[in-house]
Amino acid sequence: MWQRVHFTPFGDDAIAPTVEVWQADLDLNLSQIAGLEGLLSAEERQRAARFRRESDRLHFTAARAILRQILASYVGVAPQGLEFAYTPQGKPGLITGNSQGEIQFNLSHSYGKALYAIALNRRVGIDLEKIRPLDGLTLAKRFFCEAEYSQLYNYPKSAQNRAFFQLWTAKEALLKATGTGLMGLKDVEILPQNYGQLFRAKIVGYSPQDWYLKTWEIDNWAAAIAVETLNK
Repeated sequence: MWQRVHFTPFGDDAIAPTVEVWQADLDLNLSQIAGLEGLLSAEERQRAARFRRESDRLHFTAARAILRQILASYVGVAPQGLEFAYTPQGKPGLITGNSQGEIQFNLSHSYGKALYAIALNRRVGIDLEKIRPLDGLTLAKRFFCEAEYSQLYNYPKSAQNRAFFQLWTAKEALLKATGTGLMGLKDVEILPQNYGQLFRAKIVGYSPQDWYLKTWEIDNWAAAIAVETLNK
Protein backbone atom coordinates (compact mmCIF):
# COMPACT_ATOMS: atom_id res chain seq x y z
CA MET A 1 0.00 0.00 0.00
CA TRP A 2 2.93 2.33 0.72
CA GLN A 3 6.63 2.03 0.01
CA ARG A 4 9.90 3.92 0.25
CA VAL A 5 10.88 6.07 -2.70
CA HIS A 6 14.48 5.49 -3.74
CA PHE A 7 15.94 8.32 -5.75
CA THR A 8 19.32 9.96 -6.32
CA PRO A 9 20.72 11.06 -2.93
CA PHE A 10 20.78 14.72 -2.04
CA GLY A 11 23.96 16.55 -2.95
CA ASP A 12 24.54 17.42 0.71
CA ASP A 13 25.64 14.22 2.46
CA ALA A 14 24.48 15.65 5.79
CA ILE A 15 20.90 15.87 4.53
CA ALA A 16 20.38 12.51 2.83
CA PRO A 17 20.32 10.30 5.97
CA THR A 18 17.82 12.58 7.72
CA VAL A 19 15.06 12.52 5.08
CA GLU A 20 12.88 9.69 3.81
CA VAL A 21 10.13 9.79 1.19
CA TRP A 22 7.24 7.34 0.95
CA GLN A 23 4.82 6.79 -1.92
CA ALA A 24 1.28 5.41 -1.72
CA ASP A 25 -1.53 4.49 -4.09
CA LEU A 26 -4.82 5.94 -2.82
CA ASP A 27 -7.10 4.16 -5.31
CA LEU A 28 -8.12 1.42 -2.89
CA ASN A 29 -11.20 -0.76 -2.82
CA LEU A 30 -14.03 -0.07 -0.38
CA SER A 31 -13.00 -2.93 1.89
CA GLN A 32 -9.51 -1.45 2.25
CA ILE A 33 -10.94 2.03 2.89
CA ALA A 34 -13.25 0.65 5.57
CA GLY A 35 -10.25 -0.85 7.33
CA LEU A 36 -8.41 2.47 7.23
CA GLU A 37 -11.29 4.62 8.46
CA GLY A 38 -10.89 3.21 11.95
CA LEU A 39 -7.42 4.77 12.18
CA LEU A 40 -8.75 8.32 11.77
CA SER A 41 -9.69 10.72 14.53
CA ALA A 42 -13.24 12.03 14.84
CA GLU A 43 -12.08 15.37 13.41
CA GLU A 44 -10.51 13.66 10.39
CA ARG A 45 -13.67 11.66 9.74
CA GLN A 46 -15.69 14.87 9.88
CA ARG A 47 -13.33 16.48 7.37
CA ALA A 48 -13.68 13.47 5.07
CA ALA A 49 -17.47 13.65 5.26
CA ARG A 50 -17.44 17.25 4.01
CA PHE A 51 -16.06 16.32 0.59
CA ARG A 52 -18.74 16.45 -2.08
CA ARG A 53 -17.13 13.99 -4.44
CA GLU A 54 -16.87 10.40 -3.28
CA SER A 55 -13.43 9.97 -4.86
CA ASP A 56 -12.10 12.97 -2.91
CA ARG A 57 -13.48 11.57 0.34
CA LEU A 58 -11.92 8.17 -0.29
CA HIS A 59 -8.56 9.65 -1.27
CA PHE A 60 -8.49 11.89 1.82
CA THR A 61 -9.35 8.96 4.07
CA ALA A 62 -6.63 6.78 2.57
CA ALA A 63 -4.02 9.58 2.59
CA ARG A 64 -4.56 10.46 6.26
CA ALA A 65 -4.72 6.85 7.44
CA ILE A 66 -1.52 5.95 5.58
CA LEU A 67 0.16 9.05 7.05
CA ARG A 68 -0.75 7.72 10.49
CA GLN A 69 0.67 4.29 9.65
CA ILE A 70 3.94 5.77 8.39
CA LEU A 71 4.42 8.09 11.37
CA ALA A 72 3.50 5.30 13.77
CA SER A 73 6.39 3.25 12.39
CA TYR A 74 8.77 6.04 13.47
CA VAL A 75 7.48 6.71 16.99
CA GLY A 76 6.27 3.25 18.00
CA VAL A 77 2.70 4.33 18.76
CA ALA A 78 -0.50 2.83 17.33
CA PRO A 79 -1.65 4.83 14.27
CA GLN A 80 -5.01 5.69 15.82
CA GLY A 81 -3.25 7.01 18.93
CA LEU A 82 -1.35 9.78 17.16
CA GLU A 83 -2.28 13.39 17.86
CA PHE A 84 -1.50 16.43 15.74
CA ALA A 85 -1.26 20.17 16.23
CA TYR A 86 -1.69 22.78 13.52
CA THR A 87 -0.04 26.13 12.90
CA PRO A 88 -2.25 29.18 12.21
CA GLN A 89 -1.50 28.56 8.51
CA GLY A 90 -2.75 24.98 8.81
CA LYS A 91 0.56 23.08 8.68
CA PRO A 92 0.28 19.90 10.79
CA GLY A 93 2.84 18.76 13.32
CA LEU A 94 3.11 15.51 15.26
CA ILE A 95 2.62 15.67 19.04
CA THR A 96 2.56 12.01 20.11
CA GLY A 97 6.02 10.56 20.74
CA ASN A 98 7.60 13.73 19.40
CA SER A 99 7.93 16.03 22.41
CA GLN A 100 11.05 17.73 21.06
CA GLY A 101 9.57 18.18 17.59
CA GLU A 102 12.45 16.26 16.04
CA ILE A 103 10.21 14.46 13.52
CA GLN A 104 8.98 16.79 10.80
CA PHE A 105 6.69 15.63 8.01
CA ASN A 106 4.70 16.76 5.04
CA LEU A 107 2.38 15.08 2.56
CA SER A 108 0.81 15.74 -0.81
CA HIS A 109 -1.62 13.81 -2.96
CA SER A 110 -2.96 14.24 -6.46
CA TYR A 111 -5.26 12.09 -8.59
CA GLY A 112 -4.92 8.96 -6.48
CA LYS A 113 -1.20 9.08 -5.73
CA ALA A 114 0.43 10.37 -2.52
CA LEU A 115 3.92 11.29 -1.32
CA TYR A 116 5.05 11.62 2.29
CA ALA A 117 8.28 13.25 3.45
CA ILE A 118 9.66 12.47 6.92
CA ALA A 119 12.65 14.48 8.16
CA LEU A 120 14.70 14.50 11.35
CA ASN A 121 15.27 17.93 12.92
CA ARG A 122 14.70 19.69 9.60
CA ARG A 123 11.69 21.43 8.14
CA VAL A 124 10.49 19.68 5.01
CA GLY A 125 7.87 20.23 2.34
CA ILE A 126 6.75 17.99 -0.49
CA ASP A 127 4.39 18.47 -3.40
CA LEU A 128 2.90 16.24 -6.07
CA GLU A 129 0.83 17.18 -9.12
CA LYS A 130 -0.56 15.09 -11.95
CA ILE A 131 0.83 16.44 -15.22
CA ARG A 132 -2.22 17.29 -17.28
CA PRO A 133 -3.19 19.75 -20.04
CA LEU A 134 -3.82 23.29 -18.83
CA ASP A 135 -2.93 26.88 -19.68
CA GLY A 136 0.28 27.03 -17.67
CA LEU A 137 1.36 30.41 -19.04
CA THR A 138 -1.84 32.09 -17.86
CA LEU A 139 -1.45 30.58 -14.39
CA ALA A 140 2.24 31.51 -14.33
CA LYS A 141 1.40 35.11 -15.24
CA ARG A 142 -0.93 35.22 -12.25
CA PHE A 143 1.04 33.30 -9.62
CA PHE A 144 4.73 33.31 -10.61
CA CYS A 145 7.44 35.94 -10.35
CA GLU A 146 8.36 37.83 -13.52
CA ALA A 147 11.64 35.98 -14.04
CA GLU A 148 9.91 32.61 -13.57
CA TYR A 149 7.23 33.53 -16.09
CA SER A 150 9.85 34.72 -18.60
CA GLN A 151 11.79 31.46 -18.39
CA LEU A 152 8.63 29.41 -18.78
CA TYR A 153 7.55 31.54 -21.75
CA ASN A 154 10.88 30.87 -23.49
CA TYR A 155 10.53 27.10 -23.26
CA PRO A 156 9.46 25.33 -26.48
CA LYS A 157 5.68 25.01 -26.43
CA SER A 158 6.00 21.23 -26.32
CA ALA A 159 7.92 21.50 -23.03
CA GLN A 160 6.01 24.32 -21.32
CA ASN A 161 3.41 22.12 -19.65
CA ARG A 162 5.93 19.85 -17.92
CA ALA A 163 8.12 22.81 -17.01
CA PHE A 164 5.12 24.56 -15.43
CA PHE A 165 4.31 21.61 -13.18
CA GLN A 166 7.97 21.18 -12.23
CA LEU A 167 8.20 24.80 -11.13
CA TRP A 168 4.78 24.79 -9.45
CA THR A 169 5.66 21.76 -7.31
CA ALA A 170 9.08 23.22 -6.42
CA LYS A 171 7.52 26.49 -5.25
CA GLU A 172 4.74 24.78 -3.34
CA ALA A 173 7.12 22.31 -1.65
CA LEU A 174 9.26 25.20 -0.41
CA LEU A 175 6.28 27.22 0.80
CA LYS A 176 4.79 24.17 2.53
CA ALA A 177 8.12 23.60 4.30
CA THR A 178 8.13 27.16 5.62
CA GLY A 179 4.44 26.98 6.48
CA THR A 180 3.56 30.08 4.46
CA GLY A 181 1.21 28.27 2.08
CA LEU A 182 0.16 29.15 -1.46
CA MET A 183 -0.50 32.77 -0.57
CA GLY A 184 3.26 33.26 -0.85
CA LEU A 185 3.71 31.97 -4.41
CA LYS A 186 4.92 35.35 -5.65
CA ASP A 187 7.03 35.95 -2.55
CA VAL A 188 9.80 33.56 -3.56
CA GLU A 189 11.59 33.17 -6.88
CA ILE A 190 12.79 29.76 -8.05
CA LEU A 191 14.49 29.17 -11.39
CA PRO A 192 15.39 25.82 -13.02
CA GLN A 193 19.07 26.26 -12.14
CA ASN A 194 18.02 26.09 -8.47
CA TYR A 195 16.82 22.48 -8.79
CA GLY A 196 19.06 19.84 -7.25
CA GLN A 197 21.26 22.22 -5.28
CA LEU A 198 21.39 24.49 -2.28
CA PHE A 199 19.07 27.44 -2.74
CA ARG A 200 19.10 30.67 -0.76
CA ALA A 201 15.40 31.36 -0.34
CA LYS A 202 14.39 34.92 0.41
CA ILE A 203 10.71 34.87 1.28
CA VAL A 204 8.90 38.07 2.18
CA GLY A 205 8.54 38.27 5.96
CA TYR A 206 11.16 35.57 6.68
CA SER A 207 14.91 35.62 7.26
CA PRO A 208 17.00 34.26 4.35
CA GLN A 209 17.41 30.50 4.67
CA ASP A 210 19.27 27.81 2.73
CA TRP A 211 17.14 24.99 1.34
CA TYR A 212 17.81 21.99 -0.81
CA LEU A 213 15.36 21.54 -3.69
CA LYS A 214 14.85 18.38 -5.69
CA THR A 215 12.37 17.75 -8.49
CA TRP A 216 11.57 14.48 -10.22
CA GLU A 217 8.75 12.65 -11.99
CA ILE A 218 6.79 9.55 -11.00
CA ASP A 219 5.05 8.14 -14.07
CA ASN A 220 3.07 11.20 -15.21
CA TRP A 221 3.23 13.13 -11.92
CA ALA A 222 5.60 15.99 -11.11
CA ALA A 223 7.12 15.87 -7.63
CA ALA A 224 9.34 18.18 -5.59
CA ILE A 225 10.82 18.25 -2.11
CA ALA A 226 12.34 21.12 -0.13
CA VAL A 227 14.55 20.34 2.86
CA GLU A 228 16.00 22.78 5.37
CA THR A 229 19.82 22.72 5.42
CA LEU A 230 20.24 24.43 8.82
CA ASN A 231 22.73 26.86 7.23
CA LYS A 232 22.01 30.45 8.21
